[in-house]
Amino acid sequence: MIERSQLLALPFYQKEKFKGSYHGMCYQVEGKCREVAPTPEELAAEPDRKPKKLWNFAVTLWPGPLCFEKTPDELKQVKEYPPRERLVEEDLAAVAAYLNEQYEEQKPLWDTARYY
Repeated sequence: MIERSQLLALPFYQKEKFKGSYHGMCYQVEGKCREVAPTPEELAAEPDRKPKKLWNFAVTLWPGPLCFEKTPDELKQVKEYPPRERLVEEDLAAVAAYLNEQYEEQKPLWDTARYY
């Protein structure tokens, strides 16, 4: 079982991607940031308003044994979480739960992926 504590601290995801594996299921967790331009109404009310940064987690799963870069895209499964003004602990806990759920739901895929 993948525990939340194994997924490192929130600040890590502002700069890096985390890759791991669990019994043939490989995964990558990343924090993604995008800027959203102010709406015309927001600019009318506040002309110096800067773009807002929104963060979310993206999780990619694939069967081992190959690394992310060597695995064909058609074998990868991606889930993105809703954007927020910052990365939050509850989303990272949800990522851990999702990884465990997908491991159980797709266990035959992960079992056949391993060669070790």
